[in-house]
Amino acid sequence: MDTVLWDYLSRGIAVHSSAMLQVEQAASEYMFSNGQARLMFATGTLAQGLNLPAVAVVIAGMKMGDPRETDNIQGVNNDKA
Repeated sequence: MDTVLWDYLSRGIAVHSSAMLQVEQAASEYMFSNGQARLMFATGTLAQGLNLPAVAVVIAGMKMGDPRETDNIQGVNNDKA
């Protein structure tokens, strides 16, 4: 297992992302569901059907990707008008 992930897990912090190996995701899920990790940082993969005992959930945003790399949709619409 990745030593960075293990360092976080040993401090009670779980991480979950689609970029992780399945064994890493499973380790984070296991540690969080058993209370050994009390904090989890996750991407949208966590919202895809995992049933974990979270007391509170904070959603940082509804858009995927880097907002600096997206086009200005309003500007595109104005150019075509």
